[in-house]
Amino acid sequence: MKSLRSDRSLLLLSAILVFLSVMFSFVSNHYESRVMGDAALGIAVLAPDRNSPEWSQKMSLRSKADCFFNLSILSGLLAVGIDFFLAFWTFEHANHRARTLSDDHK
Repeated sequence: MKSLRSDRSLLLLSAILVFLSVMFSFVSNHYESRVMGDAALGIAVLAPDRNSPEWSQKMSLRSKADCFFNLSILSGLLAVGIDFFLAFWTFEHANHRARTLSDDHK
């Protein structure tokens, strides 16, 4: 009974991580689209001067977008890792139980 409860809690954690991964990717996309501005619409725009406040604002938005993208990848990988762990652990547990039951019937 305890292993079933821990399986469910790990599965819930995995689902939460997948949800967070999707949310982080949406936030990353939002910041990236703010960086691109009119260029995302296909309008040719000139880049601001490197020392201007507009340039530093765009670089700040770009670093936020990159950070949220990396968080999205990390949380997705953690969720997949938890799912693989659950799959192999459940398989080994079921295999051990089947061997135990077959040994009892001999």
